[in-house]
Amino acid sequence: TPEDGLVLYNLGNALMCVGNIPDAIQAYAAARRQAETAQLCHNYGIALLTSGDHQGALDQFARIPILAPELTGLALYRQGTALEAMGKREEAMGLFQRAAMADPPSAEARRRLSDDTATPQR
Repeated sequence: TPEDGLVLYNLGNALMCVGNIPDAIQAYAAARRQAETAQLCHNYGIALLTSGDHQGALDQFARIPILAPELTGLALYRQGTALEAMGKREEAMGLFQRAAMADPPSAEARRRLSDDTATPQR
C-alpha cells in the first residue's frame, strides 16, 4: 500500500542518515514497488550514486521530471552528477547547463559550470 511505501521511504532516509547505504537502497527499492514519487527517485538515486551504481542513479534521476515536471532542473543536475561520476564530463556539463536554464536560481548547477570554465581541459 502507499502507506507501506511511505514507511519504507522514511526507513531509507533514516538509514542514509546513519550511513547504511546498502540497507537504504533496499528500503528505497521496496518503497518504489509500493508507490513511486519524485522525492523517492531522488533519494534512491543519491543512495545508488553513493554506492557507486552510477547507471542506476542515472536511471532514477531520469524518472524525476516524469513524476514532477517542476523538478526538471534538479533532475538534470543530478543526472549530470551521475554522468560526471561515470567519467562523462562533457555530457555532464551539458546537463548542468540545461539544469541552470531550467532552474535559474540553481546555485549548485551554476557553480559546477563555473568550476568547469576554471579547469583547464586536457
